[in-house]
Amino acid sequence: MKAFLFLSLSFLLLLPVKGSDSEWKKYANGRFGFVLAYPASLIAGREAMNGDGREFHSKDKEFSLAAFAHFFVPDSGDSFESRWQEELDAPDVTITYKKKMPNWYVVSGIAKDGTEYYHKLYRKGSSYAAFHITYPHAKSKKYDAWVARIEKSFVPFREGDFDRLED
Repeated sequence: MKAFLFLSLSFLLLLPVKGSDSEWKKYANGRFGFVLAYPASLIAGREAMNGDGREFHSKDKEFSLAAFAHFFVPDSGDSFESRWQEELDAPDVTITYKKKMPNWYVVSGIAKDGTEYYHKLYRKGSSYAAFHITYPHAKSKKYDAWVARIEKSFVPFREGDFDRLED
């Protein structure tokens, strides 16, 4: 009887709770081949007409996630370095964390209006894949775990025949 009770309780603990943050979905971009996980409670917008990405937001629109990919446009001055510099030069923000590696960077901070943000960009050749997250800084305890899980789940360049420009 004790074994049955233990197994029954264990099974119930493994079931997802409706409406909880434990339910996650996966978004795989068909054009550029990036993938990420996001909370099932977020509302997915339509994929962009050009297939470069998708936006997601909470019902109250206080949490927002945009995932996208494209090509750098060097003739216009667009590059990995110029995007990094734009992040550092953004007006009315306090950068709380930044790190740049040869093929990716991350910048996070708080905007003057109290919005917390997390921007991460990866490059491969002349292509990039990125995501941007925003939410109220006052609710960081609620959303920081989401940001960490989204970041860990992000796969910028899956193997396969995807739209990319190699150098």
